[in-house]
Amino acid sequence: MEVPNSWEDNNIRRIYPDRYNDSLIHYAADYYGPWHTYNRFTNVTTTHGHIGFNLFDAKQVDSLHWIFVGYPSSWVAVWNRGSAWTAETFMHPLSNTTNPQSKGTGRATSDVHEPTEILPLGGGKFMFGGNEIRTGKSVGINVYNYNTGALTGFKALLDNQYYGSIAMCGTRIVLATDSGGVKGKLYFLNSTPAIIDSINTGFRNNGTIFCLGERLYGIAQDTANDTQSIDSAIFYVYNLVTKELIYYKKMRGLASAVQYMPDGYIGINFKLRTGPGAGLSDAPLPKDFPIAMRRIDNRKYRYASPGKYYSVNGVYPLQYNVGGAEIDHESASGKYQIINLKVN
Repeated sequence: MEVPNSWEDNNIRRIYPDRYNDSLIHYAADYYGPWHTYNRFTNVTTTHGHIGFNLFDAKQVDSLHWIFVGYPSSWVAVWNRGSAWTAETFMHPLSNTTNPQSKGTGRATSDVHEPTEILPLGGGKFMFGGNEIRTGKSVGINVYNYNTGALTGFKALLDNQYYGSIAMCGTRIVLATDSGGVKGKLYFLNSTPAIIDSINTGFRNNGTIFCLGERLYGIAQDTANDTQSIDSAIFYVYNLVTKELIYYKKMRGLASAVQYMPDGYIGINFKLRTGPGAGLSDAPLPKDFPIAMRRIDNRKYRYASPGKYYSVNGVYPLQYNVGGAEIDHESASGKYQIINLKVN
């Protein structure tokens, strides 16, 4: 029997272009989060060590410091890139004296085990949340204050609603929930964190949201059934000042990998099932949606600079160069793969 050692990355979990150094790309793999840095100009990879938990997201605070969150227990750690990495999964477990340094677990106040993407709030505060996985009947939110080291949070029994997505909308923080047979909502949060207001959209799912000014844009799966061709998705826009729904359209198709892309597009993988158990083909996109859309493959894209994104294909980090063209990994249109970091 072949037993892989902990440095053999069988999958890259997350990839992050460095916001302060265009030559560096950081990425985390399975097996307790081995963390690597690749220099795309020198073609050199540096393996730093294990984070000690499975990474779910990371955010740069400044040119030297990163915040990590992951499973189990919504663990939070801070990495100082300017100092030696001393945390190792088995020999020197993550603690408040290692680098990365443990900052505690979000689960203690939010009951969330698997955190979602980190949302920077400004002022050194970073928000993340998710679902309580034991009963699936509560949504939890945490805020880590980098300046003070405080880690706060709450959990809310939201009538079988589930964490969908979260967005910064001007000065508002908005949480979109999906539902388990009831109706999801749009919740307004503060940075304490606490729920301060809500919009009852009447939608089963509120899906992925993003904001430009005082307008909230959302795309959500309404129904999906692989034994029939009845999949449908909703596209909607809210005015957050008046709480008025100003755009709504329901269309046949399966929406996935929905994301706002900072060069001015909404990225979406939108497919149509042609029959029960049949394959998928491109579904028509709404032509009157207020933001232009770009078809993408089913991946998360990390923005690096105008026209440049990074993503992952198994053990291969990918660079995509775009200029308004569609991103499509399958046809290699508008991208090229510049890195091959397969290690096993």
